[in-house]
Amino acid sequence: MLEMLGHQPDGSSSFMQIIFWLLRHNEDLPFIIGQIASTVKVKVKLISYEYDSYLAADLGLLFAQSPQLIPDDWQFSWGGRYETTLLLNALSIRCAYHFIAIHFGATAKGLSGAGGDDLVLVV
Repeated sequence: MLEMLGHQPDGSSSFMQIIFWLLRHNEDLPFIIGQIASTVKVKVKLISYEYDSYLAADLGLLFAQSPQLIPDDWQFSWGGRYETTLLLNALSIRCAYHFIAIHFGATAKGLSGAGGDDLVLVV
């Protein structure tokens, strides 16, 4: 939601802007999108895939580092700003990976509705 409210600095692209771009440019997709989509399996109209951390790392290269949202002096039980930023980045990549796997995997498999029934991430 923060990305949708515009916390990105001018001239940079948020995760959501990149996802929207991918949705609008099906013919010019980066290679990694096809790789993730190819891992999808469909059984009785339900989509499944195995999360691949190597593909996730490659996917992460499409996204720029978001601006620091956590102040330098904040400290949580798991760590400070650096650790929290890593956590936020990992969660963002995981959500983007899931959306890409479901949407583009369903499209590649010819599943109607682009996998909308499977968009809720269950880990």
